[in-house]
Amino acid sequence: MKSSITTSDKKKLPLAFRLFRGAVPVFETLVPYIANRMAFSAFFYPYRYQIPAKERELANEASTVDFLYRGLKLKGYVWEGNGPTVLFMHGWSSRCTQFIGIINAFRQRGFRCIGFDAPGHGQSVGRWADVIQFGEGIIQFTDLVGNANLVASNSL
Repeated sequence: MKSSITTSDKKKLPLAFRLFRGAVPVFETLVPYIANRMAFSAFFYPYRYQIPAKERELANEASTVDFLYRGLKLKGYVWEGNGPTVLFMHGWSSRCTQFIGIINAFRQRGFRCIGFDAPGHGQSVGRWADVIQFGEGIIQFTDLVGNANLVASNSL
């Protein structure tokens, strides 16, 4: 099956990701132990991207909700609206504000938009995370700001 990632998309990936993608197959053959350690790191230690100005502006338009999860301060966002509530849950090595286009489209139609940055992601503290923390974080966050009628998620 052909990859859906184009050459121009590959150039947009951070250097660390490009090196990782090239190194893992080599280490799998030559030194499997190192390849296993690299894979473990990739699945539990997210990479943080620099936050573009447009995303910072979007975050500034929200009411922020800082909350503690397992002793970690997580950053949540609420963009008020009169319509149904949509929860935006980012994927691995991502953050809530990367949904900028979709969030703005829902906001223009009056929806209430909510989301948070999981541990080790975006503006939340921490160095590592796992899918359990994402799920527990969603429960704790929605207990604070209210349940969602809809969910938009990426890669979870």
